Amino acid sequence: MRRFLKWTLIVLVVVLVMGAIQVFRRLEELGQFTTLEKVSPGQCRVVAAPPGIEDIQIDHAARVAFLSSDDRRANMSGAFVPGAIYALPIDAPDDKPRLLTGAGSGTPAKFRPHGISLYTAPDGARTLMVVNHLTAGSLDTDWQANAVEIFDVTGEGATLALRHRRTVSAPEMSAPNDLVAVSPDSFYVTNMVGSISDLGLGLEMFLNLKRSAVLYFDGANMTRVVEGLSYANGINVSNDGKTVYVAESGGRRLSAYARDVATGALSLAQDGFFGTGLDNIDVAPDGALWIGAHPRMVDFLYHAQDPSKLSPSQILRVEPQAGGAARTLYTDMGGEISAVSVAVEYKGADGVTRFLAGAVFEPKLLACDWTAPTPPGPPAE
Repeated sequence: MRRFLKWTLIVLVVVLVMGAIQVFRRLEELGQFTTLEKVSPGQCRVVAAPPGIEDIQIDHAARVAFLSSDDRRANMSGAFVPGAIYALPIDAPDDKPRLLTGAGSGTPAKFRPHGISLYTAPDGARTLMVVNHLTAGSLDTDWQANAVEIFDVTGEGATLALRHRRTVSAPEMSAPNDLVAVSPDSFYVTNMVGSISDLGLGLEMFLNLKRSAVLYFDGANMTRVVEGLSYANGINVSNDGKTVYVAESGGRRLSAYARDVATGALSLAQDGFFGTGLDNIDVAPDGALWIGAHPRMVDFLYHAQDPSKLSPSQILRVEPQAGGAARTLYTDMGGEISAVSVAVEYKGADGVTRFLAGAVFEPKLLACDWTAPTPPGPPAE
């Protein structure tokens, strides 16, 4: 009996030690022990905004930013609070954003926007696509509780409007996060988790199981084009339409996929480890990638539950070519703005290069000036 108790105790200690090691490794993977320092690109200010501007899309020609807003903390309490899409003139970011999804837009009654994507056709016609969660709570993996809403964009300035045209849902799309439109009816979307049950979700997130995927909708059918990802999050396409970029929050990686324009198929071209929880990707007019990031993912989870617990924010700018520079333009411990998820670059009417950043929960935007790097000149003769 004593030998049995002895070996039982040894096994229990080994299991506890191994469990502690696994917890430490996972916390390390989530960046919880990352040392952070304040980084600022120049003059920044906080601008009041609707809550939870998780994603932003800029129409550079019309000089307007589309804002995706969802009061996530209110919804996490269990009471459904509809979200909205707003318009903000980029030359006057202090203005009050104008509601676009109100009466007359045809927006579904159950509307909680997440990722958004603006597509401009060769003839100038514009389409705004929106990931929509139809229930309250933090994550509902019933595919019937998630959809993509497709809006036609009309007018400019005071006449800018959205008109709902189509809803897309499919069993394959059970946990959509972000999307990128590649035509008026087709898009790629990240399915951020692959599990459906609460137990499966817990194991997937804690053990970093690679069950996330990228889906492609060709206007009629939804197919998986990339599998084996760790919490696929932001997604976007290069300005020439030939490369799709995917950010993995769980894997802390950024990948570039060559795109078959005819079939929608994706093949991995290059990827890199960034050591931070990458979120949404914006592609600037010069092709550079702007990425909002969460360097300490556990702090982000605490912040989701309690606004007094701050979550550090980070903004990266990445040159997309092989070997291109990756720069951290902004890092804040969360006091100025917590849990930044998106940053978008634009040139102001005065010629100054600026960017706007939005956050997952807070009712604010960050507006910054910054100095763009000078393009390299021709080689000396």
